[in-house]
Amino acid sequence: MKKIFKLFLLAGLIITSFLFVLSPLVVNAATREAYQIITNPGENMASEVNINWHSDIEGTFVEYTLKTDSDYSNAIRVVGSVEALDFNVPNDSTWTVYDFSKRNICRATLSNLLPDTEYKYRVGKTVFSKDYFFKTAGSGSFTFINMSDPQFYGDASAQVWYNLMADAFVINKNISFALLNGDVVNQGNEGSYWDLFFDNHEVSQIMVAAATGNHEYYAGSTTTVDARFYNAHFNNPDNGASNLLNSSYYFIYNNALFVVIDSQKTEGGTWATQKVWFEEVVRANPTQYIIVSSHISIYGAANGDNSVALRREWTPLFDKYGVDLVLTGHDHIYARSKIIYNGEETSDRFKGTCYVIGGVAGNGTKYTADKLDKEKMDKWYELKTSYGIVTVSSGTISYRCYDMNQNVIDTFILPAKRTSNADQDFDKNIFLQELAIVANDNDRTTARFNWPKEAYGHVDTITLKDDKDNQLDSKFIFMDNENYFDISGLTLDATYKYKAVINFRDGSKSEQQISFKTTINYGDVKITTNNLTSQGLELGFNINVRSDLLNEVGLYVN
Repeated sequence: MKKIFKLFLLAGLIITSFLFVLSPLVVNAATREAYQIITNPGENMASEVNINWHSDIEGTFVEYTLKTDSDYSNAIRVVGSVEALDFNVPNDSTWTVYDFSKRNICRATLSNLLPDTEYKYRVGKTVFSKDYFFKTAGSGSFTFINMSDPQFYGDASAQVWYNLMADAFVINKNISFALLNGDVVNQGNEGSYWDLFFDNHEVSQIMVAAATGNHEYYAGSTTTVDARFYNAHFNNPDNGASNLLNSSYYFIYNNALFVVIDSQKTEGGTWATQKVWFEEVVRANPTQYIIVSSHISIYGAANGDNSVALRREWTPLFDKYGVDLVLTGHDHIYARSKIIYNGEETSDRFKGTCYVIGGVAGNGTKYTADKLDKEKMDKWYELKTSYGIVTVSSGTISYRCYDMNQNVIDTFILPAKRTSNADQDFDKNIFLQELAIVANDNDRTTARFNWPKEAYGHVDTITLKDDKDNQLDSKFIFMDNENYFDISGLTLDATYKYKAVINFRDGSKSEQQISFKTTINYGDVKITTNNLTSQGLELGFNINVRSDLLNEVGLYVN
């Protein structure tokens, strides 16, 4: 009897152990219908967002509805695209991938959304994920988190980022999305590192826009591949440069255009394809602000990499189109530049760009600022964890930089270069009638061709030609406050006939004839006093004349 009891006891232990092991496997199998779920921007975030998730099965879908729809009774179902995960590792390759099980990459776009509206969604087929949330863009001010280089390589490093994300939501409960300037993970080919990223609670609460960094390109300690690991985990708008779809893209949130550059793809140090694409994007999308995200910094080079080439290739375009703010990472320090135009500090409020290196938003190595171009900087911090909370309003962009203890270590405000008038009513006929050439009183051999500020958002280019059809000047309208160009080499006391050629953004074209006559401004004489006295008429006058043009001035009294 004793032996039988031992036998039953042993059998019971085996069965209990078997159930103990089996139970989590069953739960895990159910959750594998949809995992690594993330909300990414749509091209216009007022009406569109993108969803990316992984699944071990086919046939999964998104159900989305208003946040207030507690039981999903009014949910809309969207079946996404399905692509088998295949990183195409060559047989003779020196690199490999780790912890990526056989799975599908699934993508869906939620369209025709209501602006300024809170939504929720879940993903699955027979067992749904937890709820994910986002709020569409609308109008007015908005706030986003700016972070660089979380660079997960283990639980401890991920926990630092988790804490920073949680702190950000404590500081500001109205955060619309997070902008990550690359190096989210330490090695793109390590599946476990990506798991750490998606385990963060706040990722399920907002949209995430991310740039790709050099570490997303890594397939080993020294091997660099391409953006395939990044692309497997993000579903960005399909509007990027032709050679870098998904890792380059843009989106519009309220009154701001965000352009995300893949700084890793250099094309021989030129970024030629992306530069052409960038110009097309900013020309086609007039907004009050232009904000650029890139992993490698423009004025950093703490690691001695591509900053010099980026500066050479990109800053002329940033100057040309009036980029307001460039957000970068990679250098593992926080630094904020002066307002830079044409490579130098400027005090012209309608020109120049602020360049920010976001610091380390994780537990990664912090560097010194030894190689920082400090002449271009207003402030910098080395060896410090940091992140930014950015608020964009109708008049300013305000940036507050925090350390890991919620202390503000830097703050700055950028005034708007442009007024938010692109959506105003616009009358072409009135616009053409208000074109004018104005004389320069100080130099009558020069004049200024002016056009109404309402051109921004409605006019593509303005060109001025002389009566022989020679082009004198042409300008792409990238802001409302720079609404003129100068004419020189004029002859005094002559009549000129010009033709203004206007290319409107709606594709139409108009021409307007303008005549202008140069006159000689000799100055003036003004009587200041006029008194009748016993001695006669007393006159006082002020002579303000061009002594370089006149030898004498006569005053005649009748």
